[in-house]
Amino acid sequence: MLWLLVGLCGLALVNLSAPHPQATITQKPRFYGVMERRRAVIYCECPLKPPLLVDWFWAKDSDSEAEGPMRPNGSVVIRGKTRWHSAFLLLENVSLSDSGVYYCQVNGTRGAGTGLQVMRESLSLGSGARRTQAWPTRFLISRLSDAFIQRD
Repeated sequence: MLWLLVGLCGLALVNLSAPHPQATITQKPRFYGVMERRRAVIYCECPLKPPLLVDWFWAKDSDSEAEGPMRPNGSVVIRGKTRWHSAFLLLENVSLSDSGVYYCQVNGTRGAGTGLQVMRESLSLGSGARRTQAWPTRFLISRLSDAFIQRD
């Protein structure tokens, strides 16, 4: 009976001293391309149950040191994980300077990051753009007609 008690105490100590596995943080999407003055939403999914401490960090590129944690302001909205929804970062009215890598951190564990590329919005599609779009069709028709002419 004594050895059974010693064994149970030993198992309890092993269980208490073993490190708890860290949760896997998943960010969606991994890469995001958006036009200027639009909105971008980045989701952070974690299997842990709330309440969770969710922070967001930003880096100019994947090799740079991340800055943060980010704080909500007029163009940045941060929502933590609830029972039914994932945590997310909403960037309103994005500009070229918002391009970079955004990291979600949940209880000290950081996700892999989401690359955001903001693209300049072109002013208009002039007649040059229409000609460029028509070029492949004209090329195809001319090649087909050449093929039929050579057979005869």
